[in-house]
Amino acid sequence: MIPMILSSAIKLATVRQADVPDIAVLIDIAEKQNLSRWSRRNYLDELARSDSVMLCARLPDTSVVGFIVGRVYHSSASGPTMEAEIYNIGLYRDFQGAGLGQRLFDGFLEKCHIASVEKIWLEVRASNESAIAFYDRNGFVKHSIRKGFYSHPAEDAIVMSRNTKIPDEMAQNTT
Repeated sequence: MIPMILSSAIKLATVRQADVPDIAVLIDIAEKQNLSRWSRRNYLDELARSDSVMLCARLPDTSVVGFIVGRVYHSSASGPTMEAEIYNIGLYRDFQGAGLGQRLFDGFLEKCHIASVEKIWLEVRASNESAIAFYDRNGFVKHSIRKGFYSHPAEDAIVMSRNTKIPDEMAQNTT
């Protein structure tokens, strides 16, 4: 259960573009949540890319408590379409289950819509049941398994994807 004082702060939290001063906190969150290991240089390089999407969840006091990082790209495999990949999403444990992960994902999805992304891809540790459930709730489907994809500890990855566009027949049913 989230304490009342944190609950109030979470309601007022914002999702914004990450910046260089946030990197130390992103590394700390990633280490504490056993996410893919990125160095400070990796984050700096990603921030410098025009196709990168790196968002932070910030409390009213500007403390960063979570983040999402991914990239938008042209897919050569499926023709001249735009796709995206989520590399990492993480929150400090005290802030999990309060909707901030959803708000980070929604911010990422908004960036994808602006870039006309048609499909989002990700890998998730096979043992990460809560993340898999989160992605299931957000319309991702299991695509394949990558054996031994993760290290620290070694583990398989489940590759998941989600279409971002509403099929024409579904759009017609909503009008």
